[in-house]
Amino acid sequence: MHRLEILSSSANPLIQDVRRAMERGGLTSRGLCIAEGFHLLAEAERSGRAIACVLVRESSLPRVQEATRAALT
Repeated sequence: MHRLEILSSSANPLIQDVRRAMERGGLTSRGLCIAEGFHLLAEAERSGRAIACVLVRESSLPRVQEATRAALT
């Protein structure tokens, strides 16, 4: 079951952790890899990788939901 949580502040610890990982080119503090882009999300789903979290701009949410549904069917 997927859960939608709206993060509205750039001061959110998750957003800050992801930004630091992207700037360093490494993992998050929890040891998670950042995969940026729709094609990498779809590839991770196809390969059966566990996806801990998907961060997306509100304007892109419908596209991500559609891509996720298509990959899971």
